Amino acid sequence: MSKRIISIIDDDYIFRMLVRRQIESSQYVTETIEFDNGHAALEQLMKNQANSESLPNVIFLDIFIPNMDGWQFLEKLDQFARQMAKSPQIYVLSTSLNVDDIERAEEHPLVTGFIPKPVRLRQIQRIVHEVKYYGLTG
Repeated sequence: MSKRIISIIDDDYIFRMLVRRQIESSQYVTETIEFDNGHAALEQLMKNQANSESLPNVIFLDIFIPNMDGWQFLEKLDQFARQMAKSPQIYVLSTSLNVDDIERAEEHPLVTGFIPKPVRLRQIQRIVHEVKYYGLTG
């Protein structure tokens, strides 16, 4: 089975480190790729869109990030998502408890779920576990 790739798109270094450590402590072979802004993450996805082995299985996406916020990232990704060799599960993360943000995330066709911050690390474990047992997306 292929290794799982999880992207963390968040400008908070401490948050990325905590999520990365939680992923690394799991028993599953998983590579983490980190970005501090949406623009860099989108460029990486576009560059690798035809190579399923290089695309993430899961993306943790903060909506309040610099250069290109999470909503703009999703809007741009939607333009080429159908051409991607693999469709990642995208979890929107936010400190915002604004009902509009939650509903917008839950209704977006590319978004798998909304996770409020602070994230419980058990949620990260559950998502990594589900990718292991229920297969890779695509």
